[in-house]
Amino acid sequence: MSDTSPEQGLIAQLASDKRSVVIGAVVQLAKISTDPEVIYRLRKLAESNDRELSFFAAQAIAKIQARLGQKPEESSGGAAPSPGPGAFLDRTTLLAPLKVEIPRLLALIRERRAQIPDEVKPAVAVFLSKNGGEEDVPWLVEQLKATDSNLVLPFLEALEALSPTALQPLLPDLLASTHPLVRGRAITALRRIDPEEAEAHLAELLASRRQEDRLAGLSIAFLFPFPKVRELLFAILQEETDPEVLKGCGTLLASNPEVDSALRLLDLIDTTADKKQAATLTTLFKVLCQALAATGLVPAAEATPEAMLARWRQERLKKFLADLEVQITLTAGPRRDALATWLSRNMDLPEVRATVERLALNPATEELARQLQQAYAKEKQLAALAGSPGQYGDEDKRQFLRALDEEGFKLWADWVREEARSGSPMVRVAALHALARLDSTNESLPIAEAAMRESDPSLQAAASRVIEKADARKLLPFLPAMLASSDTRLRARGIKIARQHDEAAALQALAGMLASPDPATRANAVGSLFLFPVEKVSSLLLTTLEKEDHSAIARQILVVLLSNPSVELLDQLDRVHARSNPSVSMTIAQARMDLFDLILQLGLDDEAAGATRAKRGAPRAEKTAAGQAPPSSPPAGSLSQTGTPAPAVTGAEPVAPEATAAPKPYAVAQVRAAMRSRQTAKREEALNKDKAAGGEWRTYALVLALITVLAFLPSMFLRLLTPSETGSLPARPEPFDPRKADAELIHRSEIPDGVRMNRMGRIIARVKEVRPDGLVAIEHEAQTYLLEGIASLPFLVGNDEVEVELLPYQKLKDGSIVAECHSFKPRS
Repeated sequence: MSDTSPEQGLIAQLASDKRSVVIGAVVQLAKISTDPEVIYRLRKLAESNDRELSFFAAQAIAKIQARLGQKPEESSGGAAPSPGPGAFLDRTTLLAPLKVEIPRLLALIRERRAQIPDEVKPAVAVFLSKNGGEEDVPWLVEQLKATDSNLVLPFLEALEALSPTALQPLLPDLLASTHPLVRGRAITALRRIDPEEAEAHLAELLASRRQEDRLAGLSIAFLFPFPKVRELLFAILQEETDPEVLKGCGTLLASNPEVDSALRLLDLIDTTADKKQAATLTTLFKVLCQALAATGLVPAAEATPEAMLARWRQERLKKFLADLEVQITLTAGPRRDALATWLSRNMDLPEVRATVERLALNPATEELARQLQQAYAKEKQLAALAGSPGQYGDEDKRQFLRALDEEGFKLWADWVREEARSGSPMVRVAALHALARLDSTNESLPIAEAAMRESDPSLQAAASRVIEKADARKLLPFLPAMLASSDTRLRARGIKIARQHDEAAALQALAGMLASPDPATRANAVGSLFLFPVEKVSSLLLTTLEKEDHSAIARQILVVLLSNPSVELLDQLDRVHARSNPSVSMTIAQARMDLFDLILQLGLDDEAAGATRAKRGAPRAEKTAAGQAPPSSPPAGSLSQTGTPAPAVTGAEPVAPEATAAPKPYAVAQVRAAMRSRQTAKREEALNKDKAAGGEWRTYALVLALITVLAFLPSMFLRLLTPSETGSLPARPEPFDPRKADAELIHRSEIPDGVRMNRMGRIIARVKEVRPDGLVAIEHEAQTYLLEGIASLPFLVGNDEVEVELLPYQKLKDGSIVAECHSFKPRS
């Protein structure tokens, strides 16, 4: 078996610290392995005391042996007797039955169903999946409902083989399982019934914060259309650091090699904040390049990492920079720092400098752009040139203005204002930015107001910063032009001002920006959302989210929405997710899971319990006091009790068909509702137990305290009296007893080799001496033990090794330990 074989990779997973990964590897080995070495590796698991691992390993061994043409008894090296007529069931016989034995075993199973041991039931399910019939389905259903572990898998597979219709009602509970492998297997079963809903559950599994859930999702992702899965994979790769998850993503990408996937990996490698993650992504990129060459999709000479990097610079750089502008507008923390570092490293490229120019006009990134430009200008040493800056060319003037500091501005303030008034357009913009940054007086205000009346959007955006710094109210006359401007950054600044003076106009401009096909425009709009109350923009955001195709913008929209959590919002996100773009489905799924957890933690599900629909997904039909049903929806723009805008209705138009359709019992919303109910019930049960336990504890504590006081009260009183007052004689001093003197040292020390005081242990020691008082001194790991209670001593020579079973109970002042001897024999 070569190092690159699939078996070798799965064998390596057997050492994983994730339980579901180990079981998944065993299951996969059962499907593909034909190597005897795998049987040897699995045998220890099959003989372990872990029921789950033991069963799956035994099942894998039986399948591999059948594939190799071996008989089951060959695994143990001897011939196992076949069961006689009166013998009952055993796992090995059920997993690899002889054809002639199948009728007898089937009859035996049906005859003694109530007597089947629990450890044999999963093997019975495997047997019935191949040899059972309709009459076995009720027993399988019963066992599946009663099993809450990965051992539910054989029952699930048996039902899927014998009666898919009987399995379908059980899918909601299986999809809500806490065991990732069970959820994954249920999703594959659902895929045959409802592929669209199965994709939604897959997105939920991959969006989980638990690595084991993601690994389970990756193990079944190959069953779904790769274009949809690919977007989920890249959403994971942006933030994942677990090596096993990253490797699983890489395996799927290499199994479906595409040039665009390789180029997108290059997007991530340079801009990730985690160096270990970057190294892993680099490895995945190289493997994908090899796959592209091996499949012939790209000529071998063009599939090398170096050739792909050159291709990325040629084809992808412009698109990458456009996306980078959106990312850096909406991202914070280490990710934003990594993006800024990448820009600073590549400022020599004209395309990068142009991107930074655009960032300088964005209210959300102007400070970052200024820092990048200033650092680049200082690196070029333009700020240190002697003489008047007036002798520079336009580009040098711009660099000089960007690098200008407060001390330099005091010297060149008049020149800067003159350039802002009458310089070339590009220099005027740079000069206005310098004035907004450095001028603390109002002397530049007339220059900025004059620039605002011109038609150049870049000039207007720079001038607006100067005016806003001096007095934002002076921008009000220019507000209509700012909100109607074609320049998105100027509109974003106008929205910020309008929020304080004309909120309706600001919201209208915001809606227009969110509907723009340009991602940078939508990113600027999303950056302004925090200026508005969430209840006034939530309806607009949900509409935008349904059409959004950029994960960073979708994430920012969800951040705003989740600032006002409610059960209604969770329902709305469920509906949006069903119609969302594949590139943002992972982001929405993660938000739904976070909102679900938040609702449970805040107890919002309890508050909404009385208003929960009888069937989730159907319209609420509450009755009024007069017995009449209220209108199906409030007027457009009105708010629900949770502050979420209600959907608009027009007159008495009928409700859309999708709103009246009966909800699917296995839909994500339905499954999550069941999970919410279950977790709420568990939480209430735990609280009740805590209360009960707390009450009992307090009662016990009071009783014990009372007993203690009553017990010690006489002695406490007598201690206050002298012997003469009590009429008693002084106590006689007891004779000195070294054992008793040393008794206070009991329980204080730990004995070497893991043996502890007052606990039975077994050690191998050397005989030190047999003492006249009958004690035997032995030495173990430089510790002396005095053994007592030895009934008879064998013939011993000094320094002989003995096996001793002892119970240590006392440590003497000389450091030796007294122990009761329960077994004493020479070592053979």
